[in-house]
Amino acid sequence: MSQEEQEEQVVKNETAAPVAKEEEEPLEAEAATATANANDDGDDDDVDEDPPTTVLILLGDGIHFEHSGEKNVMSLKILSKSDLESSLQTARKVIEKQHPETMLEAVHVIITASSIPIIFDAKVVSTFVFALKEDGDFTFHILRNGQDKPPVEPADVDEIRYALVGEDGLDLTEEALVGDGDWTVTAKRNEWDLEEDEAEA
Repeated sequence: MSQEEQEEQVVKNETAAPVAKEEEEPLEAEAATATANANDDGDDDDVDEDPPTTVLILLGDGIHFEHSGEKNVMSLKILSKSDLESSLQTARKVIEKQHPETMLEAVHVIITASSIPIIFDAKVVSTFVFALKEDGDFTFHILRNGQDKPPVEPADVDEIRYALVGEDGLDLTEEALVGDGDWTVTAKRNEWDLEEDEAEA
């Protein structure tokens, strides 16, 4: 199975939102929409009629998708670490506008194993946890680096695992080797942290 087929299968299985389409530049329109909404200085009551309930983040180069058009899926494509912080801040502003009326049900991050030391940062996790509902999933899909490359090893995922374990409000619940050598790591939002947030509010 080619890397493009692996990427398409991951998204179909987990989000059923975007669809692979190599010939078009993916996610540019979605990113522009997110930026425009986040930078809107209009009235605070101007809340999106279709607020996002799922966030899909493509980290690093070599992962190509076109958004399917589902309005409740926010898609981000971040190609370099220099763009990471500004892209995450923009996305957070969009989510804050509709929180807590609408909570996130899931966050999915897709990244190749070779991109982890290049672009990953724990801010990818901390940016979205505040809006994740109780038992909401935060899942990383780590793709092997190519069809002819070895499967992803547990040690390849250490930095991501530490970020999930170290984030207050998340409990690591599942890790698994999937498909032809990819790896998934999932954490869930726990109830006690949500109760603390409500008490502080």
